[in-house]
Amino acid sequence: MMTHRSPNSQPDPVHCEALVQDAASLAKVVEQCLACPAVAVDTEFVWTRTFYPRLGLIQIGVSREDVWLVDTVTLPDLAPLGRLLADEAVVKIFHDPEMDLPILLRASGVQASNVFDTRLAAGFGGLAGTLSLARLISEFFGVDLPKTQTRTDWCRRPLTPHQLAYALDDVRFMPELREALIGKAQECGNEPWMREEMLRCSRPEQVAQSDPNEMFRTIKGMGRLAPAQLAVLQKLVAWRELAARRMDLPRRRVLSEEACMRLAKRQPRTGKAVAEMECVARRTAQECPDEVAAAIDEGRAVPQAEWPRLRSSSLPQKVLKEHADAILNAVRGAASARGIDPAIVTSRKGVNSLIFDHLRSEDDGHALRTGWRAELLSGALEPLLNALPTRG
Repeated sequence: MMTHRSPNSQPDPVHCEALVQDAASLAKVVEQCLACPAVAVDTEFVWTRTFYPRLGLIQIGVSREDVWLVDTVTLPDLAPLGRLLADEAVVKIFHDPEMDLPILLRASGVQASNVFDTRLAAGFGGLAGTLSLARLISEFFGVDLPKTQTRTDWCRRPLTPHQLAYALDDVRFMPELREALIGKAQECGNEPWMREEMLRCSRPEQVAQSDPNEMFRTIKGMGRLAPAQLAVLQKLVAWRELAARRMDLPRRRVLSEEACMRLAKRQPRTGKAVAEMECVARRTAQECPDEVAAAIDEGRAVPQAEWPRLRSSSLPQKVLKEHADAILNAVRGAASARGIDPAIVTSRKGVNSLIFDHLRSEDDGHALRTGWRAELLSGALEPLLNALPTRG
């Protein structure tokens, strides 16, 4: 995790006992953590030239004094850590774990259970749900963490004492921070809702890889393609996704978005023709142009009835925006009255999807219609949705 820090102070060098570099030491740390009610966890990684982030360190802490760094470069077998991650009796404290959770799953083979996200928790206690960890630590404990190692290559060895100390600071205060944030949520009357939302952090979809067949929807400009071209784009981008995972390369190093669009339009029929297109990455042109051509052929063979459809509303864009604005205003009002950051409740994208689903009479399972969100917005959504002019 990358945090924003104040340059006002320097960390103390870390004691060598905190550095875990062998299986026996890791097992000992895991046993100690399993006896604790909550454990802070963070990761440091490098993500520049690979599809999957390269894990360099795992930080673990149960108090300000009891903190450890698991050196994942010298200790690649992290299976023992899986016991801790899987134990439902131990709360795993993270800050904004969107990246950490898939990395730890890949490293240990286990998805973290009973996750507590301090960033998310802040949004239930009258604070913004976008605050950095350093900002929260400064707010609650008056400690300014230094911003000195944000460009560190965490996979390079040896790491300096100051780099190690910097990494430890990410977990040192988190157990106390969790307690403070629970207290803030209780003051606002939001603790049950906060705990309900935390359950989402441990669901399988939080660490699931994207569906390759849906990745074409992320390509800029795809909405301008003809339906038949869109079918080709879908197969191309699905191939790119699987190839990037297999080759452990960034997607753009396999095929750029521009290349995907051009290939979907021109639809070369042979690997030789693919390789001759300047937009195709050199490695792809040299090693697997026939695979690209095969993906194009597969897309071209899709029957018209199975061409992918763009998600859209029957409403004009201006009308959609007006109704979405009205719903967002209702969300902001209800959330602010409860000391909840409205951004945690939903986004414009979430509201648009609610409108699309409602127009198709498929909105019963939408996030805004279930759980604590439905309770928060009780009575506010129905008249706004019923005011929509048409049903598609």
